[in-house]
Amino acid sequence: METLTNETNELRSEFLPCQRSAKVLVKNCMLFLLVSNLLITRAMETHKAVEFRSKFLHVLLSRRSAPVPLVAEPSKPVANPIFQSDVPSTAAIESSPKAHMNNLKGMLKEENLHLHTEAGEQGRLPLLILSLKEKSVERRPAVVFMHSSNANKESLRPLLEAYASRGYVAIGLDSRYHGERADSKTAYQDALISSWKHGNTMPFIYDTVWDLIKLAEYLTHQRKDIDPQRIGITGISLGGMHAWFAAAVDTRYSVAVSLIGVQGFRWAIENDAWQARVDSLKPLFESNTFNNTQICIKIIELLGFLFLSFILSEARIDMGKSKIDKEVVEKVWDRIAPGLASKFDAPYSVPVIAPRPLYLLNGAEDPRCPLGGLVVPVKRAKKAYKKTPGNFKFVAEDGVGHTVTSFMIKETSDWFDKCDPSQLQLNQTSMFDRTRKDFLLVHRRGCWVQYKLSLANVTASPPPSLSPTILHSFHNTAFTFLTSPPCSSVAETTYQKKLPTFLNFRAQFIESHNLSPTHHLKISYYLQVQPIR
Repeated sequence: METLTNETNELRSEFLPCQRSAKVLVKNCMLFLLVSNLLITRAMETHKAVEFRSKFLHVLLSRRSAPVPLVAEPSKPVANPIFQSDVPSTAAIESSPKAHMNNLKGMLKEENLHLHTEAGEQGRLPLLILSLKEKSVERRPAVVFMHSSNANKESLRPLLEAYASRGYVAIGLDSRYHGERADSKTAYQDALISSWKHGNTMPFIYDTVWDLIKLAEYLTHQRKDIDPQRIGITGISLGGMHAWFAAAVDTRYSVAVSLIGVQGFRWAIENDAWQARVDSLKPLFESNTFNNTQICIKIIELLGFLFLSFILSEARIDMGKSKIDKEVVEKVWDRIAPGLASKFDAPYSVPVIAPRPLYLLNGAEDPRCPLGGLVVPVKRAKKAYKKTPGNFKFVAEDGVGHTVTSFMIKETSDWFDKCDPSQLQLNQTSMFDRTRKDFLLVHRRGCWVQYKLSLANVTASPPPSLSPTILHSFHNTAFTFLTSPPCSSVAETTYQKKLPTFLNFRAQFIESHNLSPTHHLKISYYLQVQPIR
């Protein structure tokens, strides 16, 4: 304990400058996108990073609804957005730096969209996008903003306007069971309890991370105004967790900032750090009358973390416990967000974001994200960023609890402004230092066709003549090709017929881009698709 205390103090002194079995196969489709993106970013991907993403997607895709076409439809502005607790203060976010211009609101273009990420009502992702009306031949950088628990995308408008004024495409969205995706002021609590009871959804963090993966696909493939290599993501509290995990699982997010979101879930269990959130309401937790609406609202106000007040009580009763203890807490995490307090916890998920720029901003006195739980994640992150130390930063603001400050908002703004991908410190000595195999699974009208994607013996970065742009185009076009034709069965004949069709597609692509035999060979190395049983 003394060692841990010393490490925590060391962390303070160093970083306080401002004092779910068929569906499981679906995961392989996303692996294709992740591997493709490695070719685009030219970033060195470690075995641990690839393994982490594979395992996370395995879990993420185990509780998905049926896939749907990725389509964005126009929607209407929200006149009266739903807040599931008190309306949060906007004082800090209103301090975000903005360009000085007259009639800013009149110069902004506003888009209200619904992006379909999967079947069902929760598969409609509401988007609020702001950008300058002025036309530009250049693609612009984009930043995705994630709201805190109980809030909504409309609460982020001051941030969206500020970033849009500075030339960004600013994107706000409602996380699952929030904003337009909430039908009542208890929508999120109801979803969390249902997750505990039935285990068929993951409303806490994971389901929204799926939306963010699909959003990244939309932004990079369908938006002509956005530079696909300059997409950042940030968020506050629950939104900070969304940003953290989205960046960990999807490399299309090239820059990330998490505000009062990163924490050590396992550390909290082992060090009883979760008790601070429960003790003040322990009499209520020990009773069976916790579902009174007014009491629920009061819990929301006092505790901030909605799921603790409802799910822990529900879990305690279901488990026949007389009181909430570590076993209850761990059981809840493993049920509603499998792996959150183990293999996907901060010590494993934070380092895999490297070498992309990552800034973690917390409050030094935050009881929900205690510094002790960040000692190991930060140490491992520094090791992961050893070759690119300027791309990682952690600050715990002195005297600040679980609240976002003007300092954090300013720091976030500066981080995005300075992190131009063309100037990033990336390891470009090699892309793949060994043979690696990943898998692609394509869904077509109720059946699955599986292909093996091999990236073989590419020991150096692509030569300048085989530009990342061509590789990017090839992978995007190939993915569209593979996911569009229908099939009627998963018989072997289906497999055998598909390969020559793809090979013909590849030959046509090479010819259309006037690539030489050498290029043909190189592209074959990068993407070799063949059927497997």
